[in-house]
Amino acid sequence: MTPARFRQLPIAPSVVASQPQGFSLRNGHAHMYAQSETQEFDIVIFDQDVRVRAIPTSYDWSYGDGSSRSLGFPGEPMPERDFGTETPSSHVYAETGDFGVVLTTRFRGEYSTEGGPWTPIPGVASVPSTPMNMSVWRTKKLLVDSNCLEDPTGPACSSPFEE
Repeated sequence: MTPARFRQLPIAPSVVASQPQGFSLRNGHAHMYAQSETQEFDIVIFDQDVRVRAIPTSYDWSYGDGSSRSLGFPGEPMPERDFGTETPSSHVYAETGDFGVVLTTRFRGEYSTEGGPWTPIPGVASVPSTPMNMSVWRTKKLLVDSNCLEDPTGPACSSPFEE
């Protein structure tokens, strides 16, 4: 099994996810993570059955705002968080707008011939994901002396987006 043949396998890209999906606030922590898993392929080389595994090892993020970084882990969903909570895979956008988030996952390979031991394949396969649009909004803070239960007509009681 050659590195070039490994890179030609139909390795499925990671799926880019965020919480909430595709939305963040300026200067808030946009929580993003990759959904990926080990993939296996059955091929035949010189009349021998060969099983190949593609194992995700690192994640190269480009956030669309000129910044990027590599992580050795995919991140994970974190249901109990807000925009003020930094996560190991979050990113802070300093400006508002729409940004194309691009992820490339690097997979290492190994193969087993006729059910024998697993042998590493030199090199990696870099697989780009479908870009995700991250829409970054601004917030507006108001100091008020009542709440929406006491005064439903008060500031921001009808919608958090009103002026």
